[in-house]
Amino acid sequence: MGNHKFDEAALIKNGNYVETVKLEDLAEAYWREENQQTYNNTYFGRIYCPECRCARLTLVNNKRCRDLFLRANDAAEHKECSYLLDTAPFEAYREYIENLSDEDIRKLLKNLIKKMIRNETTEFNPLVLRMKSGKCTDDKIQSKDIYNNRKDLKRQPIKLLTAPLEDDDYGVLKLFYGRVHIKLSEWEKSSSYSLRFRHPNTNKLIITLNFSNAVKEYLEPTITEYDNTVTNIALASRLEKRKGKDGNTYSNAHICNSRFLVIG
Repeated sequence: MGNHKFDEAALIKNGNYVETVKLEDLAEAYWREENQQTYNNTYFGRIYCPECRCARLTLVNNKRCRDLFLRANDAAEHKECSYLLDTAPFEAYREYIENLSDEDIRKLLKNLIKKMIRNETTEFNPLVLRMKSGKCTDDKIQSKDIYNNRKDLKRQPIKLLTAPLEDDDYGVLKLFYGRVHIKLSEWEKSSSYSLRFRHPNTNKLIITLNFSNAVKEYLEPTITEYDNTVTNIALASRLEKRKGKDGNTYSNAHICNSRFLVIG
């Protein structure tokens, strides 16, 4: 059974869903006062799994590094939910994603935006796939099939872009999603481009996504329409850490095909 950290949580009061709250907002409320009054009054005992909204979550304070993270109180409380599952092995997952058709990968990324950002219902759960004989074979799994038929099911590796990036977010193919500010830049010496994804509230640089002129042409006119705006994005890529001339560490990604990025 999966034992996952969470980037966000569903706030539920008196049995009713209120909103989805990001980990960073829970952390801000937690640290606002020394006695955690704001957090306790608003969130304590009221946060649940953002997918099934059944499993209770706890904000855990790692006092050694003053780091906060979300864990399920009891993983068995998840119902019809991808958080019941272990994450797909990264090498098998990479092979699976890279061999999807243009239509299928775009549909997967669009459904990720629908489910995780817009809270819309999708025909199939975009977070789940089936594995047989060490290979990922099928992502057309309905949520109702998860609880009683999860033997061959795995969770797709996903990451909310506005959540703190951790060491295990680097070097492996994942699906990244979020609502971010995007800005297009051109690298004149190499005839290539990049999209810089920044936090919509703090303007902090999250990642720089690099791609060729050919990829940019396929992304038009969407990329021009959303340039320098806050919008939804979903991306299949691998993050790398790079150290800049200023000594700071930056997160870079690359796509070689436009199908690995959906905007809007």
